[in-house]
Amino acid sequence: DRLEAKLYIGGLSCYACVWLIQKAVQREFPSVGIDLSLSRGVATVVIEGFDTTLSSLVRLIRSLGFKVSPALDNTQSNMDELVRLGINTFCFLNVMLVAVPEYVDANLRMDYEFWQLFRWLSLGFASVVMTYGAWPHYRAAWGALRQRRLHIDQSIALALLATFAYSLTNVVLGGGEVYFDSVCAIVALLGWGRYLQKRVMQSAEQSIRGGGDYAMQFVRAPSGDQVVPLSEVAEGDSFLVLPGPRLSAKGSAFTLLGGNFIWERLIFAASLRRKGQQRKFV
Repeated sequence: DRLEAKLYIGGLSCYACVWLIQKAVQREFPSVGIDLSLSRGVATVVIEGFDTTLSSLVRLIRSLGFKVSPALDNTQSNMDELVRLGINTFCFLNVMLVAVPEYVDANLRMDYEFWQLFRWLSLGFASVVMTYGAWPHYRAAWGALRQRRLHIDQSIALALLATFAYSLTNVVLGGGEVYFDSVCAIVALLGWGRYLQKRVMQSAEQSIRGGGDYAMQFVRAPSGDQVVPLSEVAEGDSFLVLPGPRLSAKGSAFTLLGGNFIWERLIFAASLRRKGQQRKFV
């Protein structure tokens, strides 16, 4: 009556996505424990009892706009992310290039035909960014909207769409300011920022996995006021694990979520805590 599975979640871009999935699962399936690592994109799921099936959990996550597959190999997803970053960066640099004449010629002394040509070129590059490049923002925003929750990508998507629509209108009408460079810059820089954040987190996780953490080598006695070296804990002993602290077990780091589950958890994540279970003896 207990099922544990590891799933790869594709399309995670920030902690807001992690929070969205965890809150949706907690709301729809209270008996399910889920631990989601942003850096690896892997969710460890524990289902207690027969009230919830793994397929229903997968359908819920997919309804939020994320891809779900067995946690076997995420090489293709990483490649897709790099391709998206490359296309966004290429379009951003080219939009900045064709915008230079308008920056320099502020009084519009160039021929109107060339002026409009540069604007249409900018529109072309920005259209690629707004459709393919900004898709992760739309997906996260729509998933949060379906769950009736606020998400940072909702404001980002709204700002991108409003700015692009205003600029597109001015291009069609043949006058007014355009901000395609700003749209492309926001998408490209946000994408690279989130990618680098995940890379730093992966490096930190590998360091902890390899070297361990000095604080993990101690546990609390059941009274809670005495610290005992982990090496002195024998089979059958009881010790206290408070929500948040980690301990070392067979080379991995674990943290108590506040329920009946102990999860593999290394860094950068808030524990899920249920009411009335702030402490748990293990």
